[in-house]
Amino acid sequence: MWVTLYDFSNACYFFAEVTYQQAGVKFVEADILTE
Repeated sequence: MWVTLYDFSNACYFFAEVTYQQAGVKFVEADILTE
């Protein structure tokens, strides 16, 4: 079974979205703790 370029790009986009959201949450938490 091989993955199409479309599936691969979707997976990369999804991974980037999750990583971005997690980083954003950590940034917000750190901002709250430092105030």
